[in-house]
Amino acid sequence: MKKYKVDSLSKYLALIEENIISDFIYRGQSEPYFSIQASGFRPYCGGWDSDMIYDMPYLHTSFYNRVIGQLSEDERKYFLAFCQHHGIPTNLVDVSYSPLVALFFACDGKSERKFTLSEFIGDMSIDDFEKDASCQNTFIHNLINQVKKPFYSQYAQIYMLKKERLINVTDLIVELNGRNLFDVLLTDEILTLKLLKAIKEHFKSIKCATLNVWLKNILEEYVKINELNSFLSLSDELHLVIKSALKSDDIDYKDIFRALEKDYKFGLFQKVLVHEPLTFQIDSDIIATLYTIILIEILDTLKNAPQKVNIDLDIYFTYQPPQLFERISNQQSFFIYQPYLYTNDGVYNYCELNIQSINADVIIEIDNHSNILKELQLLGIDKGTIYGDIDNIAKSVLNSSGKLFKV
Repeated sequence: MKKYKVDSLSKYLALIEENIISDFIYRGQSEPYFSIQASGFRPYCGGWDSDMIYDMPYLHTSFYNRVIGQLSEDERKYFLAFCQHHGIPTNLVDVSYSPLVALFFACDGKSERKFTLSEFIGDMSIDDFEKDASCQNTFIHNLINQVKKPFYSQYAQIYMLKKERLINVTDLIVELNGRNLFDVLLTDEILTLKLLKAIKEHFKSIKCATLNVWLKNILEEYVKINELNSFLSLSDELHLVIKSALKSDDIDYKDIFRALEKDYKFGLFQKVLVHEPLTFQIDSDIIATLYTIILIEILDTLKNAPQKVNIDLDIYFTYQPPQLFERISNQQSFFIYQPYLYTNDGVYNYCELNIQSINADVIIEIDNHSNILKELQLLGIDKGTIYGDIDNIAKSVLNSSGKLFKV
């Protein structure tokens, strides 16, 4: 990953051009939070009762039932995008083809961190607080702790992701009908084979050397996650075979496939290979098949032996509905679909959330964001052009230069 810092629009554009503007998609965030995360996951940090995520299926169903009579056919079909547009938490992450749109979102809303007293002293009156030295010490401690949290930064950030990592699975997500992709991959053969087909088609356009790196990375991810459960890693034949294979510069995929043949889930993939006999000549189709198998093995491991860990892949799934709303065209935007596993142990009510990580190829830290916003405004990029609705056009007019007379 490359990391840069800029403090002007001209430096930003020069940096974007240096990195080949057309090779990337862009996302701007005024605060880095913990990572690139969809809105549905942001309350979660990993723990017991204090950590929650939104019950997205419940929210989406409730919202759908309330508005169904007002929806067009396309809004029903692409209801996940409709939820995102109206502020209902989803597992979608907004991204844009435009580096200037991303820059606007990074700088807009970036300000000093604001606190309220109730965050620290609750319902205690000021008089009582003034008399209680212990509460005052706790207040100071909590204030320092809050300021030090990693999701507040003096810099806004731009995340750049290579387009070659993106696989369009819009039709598949529509077919999920509100279900979660990672859960479905463990239970639905037909949709799993459709995903494999999409991965195969995409891998045909990727250089062989890149595919080999991606395959090695997912094999290493499988070993890493399996070894979080020591009792599994010591006895699991697939784990031992993959770990042994990774020690060689020239990985022997035949041994991995032989180990998979003994796995109870391999029957699914025998259906895939029946029309293309396995010759072990490593081409894009074989890599796509093995990649998908290992992904499902990872999901199966986490579902049956939950651990607090995110899932790192070199590919991301995109959701690109038609331009249902003006802001989609204004922002030249679409979505990364961030799949996840959510597991409840059913005994102690302890839950684990495993999200697919979204890791930027390039990060640009933005300083001097107020001046950059003014520069963007001179180029006609403001709330009015970004959102397009009357209220935001009014805000952009109000914030424009020349709005005050000297008296």
